[in-house]
Amino acid sequence: MTTEQAIARQAARDNLVAELTQALQAIVDECSFGHKPYSNDSFLPEHLLEQARSAIAKATGAQA
Repeated sequence: MTTEQAIARQAARDNLVAELTQALQAIVDECSFGHKPYSNDSFLPEHLLEQARSAIAKATGAQA
């Protein structure tokens, strides 16, 4: 693998992580209290929301 290929592969991974993080954040926002949900059926148990928040924090370098 050339340096250019390695850089391109890393950039693709970084983009994927960013997309997945944005999608996960949208799910957390939809199911969190204090936000107007898109659907009245939106719900995730609190332990799953906490796991998602932790994963988002790790991916973005923020504190959970």
